[in-house]
Amino acid sequence: MDSSQPAFNAAPPPSYLNQQLPQPQPCVTMSTQPGPGFHPQPVAQAQYALAPVHLGESPVRMVCPNCRNEILTNVSTEHSTRQHIIAAVMCLCGLCCCSCLPYCCDSCSLYKHSCPSCRMHIGSYCPPL
Repeated sequence: MDSSQPAFNAAPPPSYLNQQLPQPQPCVTMSTQPGPGFHPQPVAQAQYALAPVHLGESPVRMVCPNCRNEILTNVSTEHSTRQHIIAAVMCLCGLCCCSCLPYCCDSCSLYKHSCPSCRMHIGSYCPPL
């Protein structure tokens, strides 16, 4: 035997085929019926009825569906797909000079409402044409 390699005299692992499995123990059941004199106490739970909120161009006072705080929403505006389409159509019609007008018009913007506490996006509003 080479001295650089250790000698292992390990026995093979035991066979798992012929082992005795533990016998299942009988299940102990307990009665779920209340005893005499048992009177259940009502538990007070806070329930929130989230009414539908109509979002618009201005902030809305509401209860945040995420953090459950009463908030006044933060409103940010973004360019909408409608603005891009109108500008592209104006360019195709030869009105390239006027293609910036949809971006100056607030009625084509997308208004995004978010919670000032948890920063969750609550909803968006796009005004009708």
